[in-house]
Amino acid sequence: MKIVCKRNGQEIEFKYGFPLWVEEVEGITNTKFDIQTEKPSDFDGEIYMGSTAEIRNIVITAQIKNDHLFWRERMFQFFQPRSKGTLYYYDLNTEKKIDYYVEEVTFDFSGRIRKVEVSLLCPNPLFQSVKDDLTQMAVWKGLIEWPLDLPPTWEVGEKVSTLIANVANPSNVTRGLTIRFMAGGTVHNPSLFDINRQQGLKINIELHLGDVLEITTGNGEKRVKLIRDGIITNINNLWEFGSTWLQAEPGDNVYRYDAEVGIDVLSVSIISTPLYWGA
Repeated sequence: MKIVCKRNGQEIEFKYGFPLWVEEVEGITNTKFDIQTEKPSDFDGEIYMGSTAEIRNIVITAQIKNDHLFWRERMFQFFQPRSKGTLYYYDLNTEKKIDYYVEEVTFDFSGRIRKVEVSLLCPNPLFQSVKDDLTQMAVWKGLIEWPLDLPPTWEVGEKVSTLIANVANPSNVTRGLTIRFMAGGTVHNPSLFDINRQQGLKINIELHLGDVLEITTGNGEKRVKLIRDGIITNINNLWEFGSTWLQAEPGDNVYRYDAEVGIDVLSVSIISTPLYWGA
């Protein structure tokens, strides 16, 4: 098992070995939920109203054998207040990550082997996979091969399209999507439809050659962006009324893309990150 904390291009590693020998880790493999109930009059027990996951508190206790002063200063320099970091958890074939903020760092004042305790708070209690899942529904495939031998008529590429694609979600946690529409010409009002649940989203926009329309649907990350000539513009106001912020539910999620004009020059990809209630 190994834990790596990263922030602003720097990192600190905790493992079963010095200089930071892991003694104990809390808050990695459990999740706490707050259950809301209501007590009606003349009713035995209470009625379940809902539940929410509480903030995750990860506490790492490690032993330091040598260079105590160096590591004390290093810890306080690295674990800064009001600065977000990312914790990476590795165990056998498991690789997961979670964002955190520092709550407390505590050192033993004396001793040959001294302990350090780092308490991290994760406002979003869900762990993420280190790697994203990519589903390409329509892409351009290059046809030029080397050594180059050009016939009288030739093409530099061809479009490989799959109007319908499945995004499989084997975990038990609904995950947000990043949907990218890339225009190879003029495209009007691109859309994506969830066939199983009969829901969809559409953006009322005219895309031109080279434009990228990016939609993110994760909790707290719902937005629509247009990338044109290297300039990013927020265009949530072009969201079609009645559209749904599509997310990948547990199991199979079958999507179909469309456009009112220019579907033949439209490339589409869906990126999603697996989520977990524990590491």
